[in-house]
Amino acid sequence: DVGSFYSNTAKSGIYFSSANEKVYESFSKAVKMLDLFRIWNAVEYFYPYKYLLDHQWDEVLKKYIPLFRKINNEKDYESAVMQLAAELQDTHVGIEKTYQYNVVGKLSSPFTFQIVENKVLITGIKDETKMKKASLEVGDLITKINGQSILKNIPKKSKYFAFSNKSVELREAYSYLFSGDEETIAVEGIHKNGEKFRTTVERTKRIFDDEWDKDGIPDLHLVYKGKNYNYLTYNEKESRLNPSFPIDDKVYFEFSSLKGAEIPSLMEQYKNTKGMVFDLRGYNNNGSLLKVFDYLLANTVLYGIKTQPNFSQPGKFCFVDNIVNKEYKFAGKENPDPYKGQVVVLINEHTVSAEEMWAMVFKKVPNVIFVGSQTAGADGNKTSIKLTDGNKIIFSGLGIYYPDGGETQRIGIKPDVVVRPTIQSTRNKEDLLLLKALELIDQKK
Repeated sequence: DVGSFYSNTAKSGIYFSSANEKVYESFSKAVKMLDLFRIWNAVEYFYPYKYLLDHQWDEVLKKYIPLFRKINNEKDYESAVMQLAAELQDTHVGIEKTYQYNVVGKLSSPFTFQIVENKVLITGIKDETKMKKASLEVGDLITKINGQSILKNIPKKSKYFAFSNKSVELREAYSYLFSGDEETIAVEGIHKNGEKFRTTVERTKRIFDDEWDKDGIPDLHLVYKGKNYNYLTYNEKESRLNPSFPIDDKVYFEFSSLKGAEIPSLMEQYKNTKGMVFDLRGYNNNGSLLKVFDYLLANTVLYGIKTQPNFSQPGKFCFVDNIVNKEYKFAGKENPDPYKGQVVVLINEHTVSAEEMWAMVFKKVPNVIFVGSQTAGADGNKTSIKLTDGNKIIFSGLGIYYPDGGETQRIGIKPDVVVRPTIQSTRNKEDLLLLKALELIDQKK
């Protein structure tokens, strides 16, 4: 209960602790070599998914000793740490104070974009002057960067970023695809009007805290049965998206903005609908949302289990029969009159961590249909490793599993019906996933 040098007390949801590790003020090669062993040991003994890696963790040590020996300056060090962290193949992995601009370049594109159908689709403008100079507009498609296809450009820098699966490798390409320290970059592609182009783009400076344009995700709308719906409506008074939106005899729930206290009234209001769509493409880790399942399930279900490290025997993990805690061990309750309509859940590469746990619970709803694409494949409390400069590497510190021991880590949640945005739908900002969900509900007798 009191914790140890490398562990928090039993009450903490984060088990491994590196708070006691020493921070060194000055840079030296010997100190940076110490970081290699700090990181390697933390993963060796306290990373629950080490067995899921594509490579042996012992081999990683052999690979990185020569790399850390070659460190001569801060940039070498930051590059080595980013590459080592990426070896965890865990979407949760990040470096608290990011090194990415020093390592992959301080400059990037003067536009926001989405990768659609393996091409770059420009979705927004960051620097109008630079866009005009390059004769680029929103809706233009870039097929090559510096003479190579988009998919050929990705591996050059993706080695610095951790990802559980390919869907996240593409998602995270936003962080580095156009990055560099050179002032310009050559691109070619197809204008919105169909004309081909080759042009030089002047890069623009990136500032980490100003990057909430991340991924260039458009505000989507729905075109359904000839009508246009702006279903993502913002509530100024409450500073959140409105959590529900009725569409004919169906209802859409924006799950990330839902509050536990409003679930009973919403479920009562929509209990006679033909179908409910729950959108898990946002993020909400509030345990009180389990209340939704009181209305969707006929009885209680165990939806998942976890593993946590045993500090009396480092390297050993113990199974625990709940994910969150004993209070939230089960979902649902004895309910003689559960919801009768069709439940559809929307997922994609932005569905991560707690949102993947919610997906695991939705799997328990009878006849549920998942629409979209593979999720991020990272679940388990974010845990940190303190580095010699005081910075931290984050990783998944608990193992999260289905009750039968099946994994979500790396695999993520797989959809029953695969739907991905197209170039056309992204240009028009149309939500194909929600459209498919409504069509599936309509097909039900």
